[in-house]
Amino acid sequence: MSDHSPKPGDSVAARLVLLAALLASGLVVAGLGVWFTGTPYWWLAVPAAVAIGWLFVADPTACVAPQHPGGRPAAEAASRQAGERPPPSSE
Repeated sequence: MSDHSPKPGDSVAARLVLLAALLASGLVVAGLGVWFTGTPYWWLAVPAAVAIGWLFVADPTACVAPQHPGGRPAAEAASRQAGERPPPSSE
C-alpha cells in the first residue's frame, strides 16, 4: 500500500510558481515565434509548455482512489455499507 501524504515540496504555492513559469516560457517561445515568422500557430507553444512541464512533475499515483482494506476502492466500499447496489460490471 502506498502513502499519498503530501511531501514538503508539494505546496500549492510551489505548484502555482511552476505553473506561472511554464506559462511564461510558453509565452516567450510563442511571442518570439510569432515575431519572427508571423504565423499564429506559435501560440500552441503555451499549452505545449504546460503539458511538457507537467510530464516531468506529475505524480499519477496521487490521482488513484484510496483502496479499502478489502481491495475495493473506498467509494465502492462506502456505497456497499450504505446498502446501495454496485453498478453492473463489464466483465
